[in-house]
Amino acid sequence: MVRFGVFTDVHYAKGIEYGDRVCDVSLLKLRNIVNDFNGRNLDFCVCLGDIINSVQDFDIDKTNIGKVAEEFRKFGMPSHIVLGNHDIEAMSKSEFHTFFGKPFTGTYYSFVHESSRFILLDANHTTEGMDFCRGNYGWKDANINKEQLRWFEETMKDSKEENVIVFIHQDLDRRVYDGGEDPHLVNNYREVVDILERHGRRTVIFQGHWHAGNYQVINGIRYINLKALCVGNDASYIPRAVVTIDSDISVEYLE
Repeated sequence: MVRFGVFTDVHYAKGIEYGDRVCDVSLLKLRNIVNDFNGRNLDFCVCLGDIINSVQDFDIDKTNIGKVAEEFRKFGMPSHIVLGNHDIEAMSKSEFHTFFGKPFTGTYYSFVHESSRFILLDANHTTEGMDFCRGNYGWKDANINKEQLRWFEETMKDSKEENVIVFIHQDLDRRVYDGGEDPHLVNNYREVVDILERHGRRTVIFQGHWHAGNYQVINGIRYINLKALCVGNDASYIPRAVVTIDSDISVEYLE
């Protein structure tokens, strides 16, 4: 059996509030998630990206990331972070990772726990395949680059695990928004989904980015958008999920 926690879109930034985002309070919400997850005997936890709300200033963003990293160090279990577009508005991907004291081995990878394969993807690439870096991108131009697609295909082909759990910041389930495809989608999401569908595993995709949250089942794949942590000023409101994989995959939504 595997049990893990997942949450998304912390968007921490000291003194920033706009729309429904209260970015300052997000640090308290993250602290509450740490305390909650530490009391649940979990194997690991995953944040689905946008841990900060960038102010496009390297030094300020660095300070805000440092505050978040301080909370992450309190998790009593391994923690994983999917890269979000806001995280790299003022820095490179490798710079972002150094603040968490971990060696930079890449922004997408997979690991196996029990009989399940866990895959973290990075859609922070332009249509031309370039890394999002220091604001040199448009948030609607999110793509899984060709090298990563090849790696993903090989990973799915070579793995024998019954369950495949995918973590990604941007979204992979087709949605219509204002008469067209939702701009929160990965531009080449069809290529990613085609790989998953062809290999026919029991699959759940956890994604962030769309703050309102969403749930769909398409061709047997469950797409779960978690609600954003940054919404509202109530520190006790901490949208998250605890997932148990045993004979089935059960998802407990908590707020």
